[in-house]
Amino acid sequence: MPEADSYDAYLIALLEAHPSELVLDDGAGNGRFSHALASLGCRVIALDISSKLLDAIHERSNTEGVEIVRADMRRLPFQPGIFDRVLCVHNLWYIKELGLAVEEIRRVMRRGGICVGDHLNVLDLSRYLSWRFLGTFVKSMLGRSFVDMGRSSRTFTKPFQQVKIRTHSVMSYSPLVVKDGITTFAKRFIVVAEA
Repeated sequence: MPEADSYDAYLIALLEAHPSELVLDDGAGNGRFSHALASLGCRVIALDISSKLLDAIHERSNTEGVEIVRADMRRLPFQPGIFDRVLCVHNLWYIKELGLAVEEIRRVMRRGGICVGDHLNVLDLSRYLSWRFLGTFVKSMLGRSFVDMGRSSRTFTKPFQQVKIRTHSVMSYSPLVVKDGITTFAKRFIVVAEA
């Protein structure tokens, strides 16, 4: 496992992206991962469904190496097998139909490509004590947004296995401690998938 001093750095290290490779930041949000990958010399497509978040990527001082695309993670507007790497971080819990998003990741990833994704653990009790999480949850219940309460390790990894993507799951805590396998009360599950 790679060494890293932060959760974000750890996820990027797991991706094993090399300069000039084509990387999809699937659900890019404000683009912090897109810019980090572009700084490594990767060609990055930052995809998100939110035009507001994509505007935030435009507002950054340097977008060199980053192409911005507005689309739904469940219907990617790309030809099959074009991406060397796919990063799908801090966003899968917004997708009710996780299987559809995973099928699309598999479709656009080249043979031998790598995908790194993460998901909240439904059994991480510390989340439920967070005022920020509780506020988001209340908004979700009022119909303004959807935030999944989390998934178990089985429901998270199963869609990846169904499309014949091998998975390796680890857990993270804060401060960052990563262990092999699944721990019931981990904060997040991470999948490292190789097509």
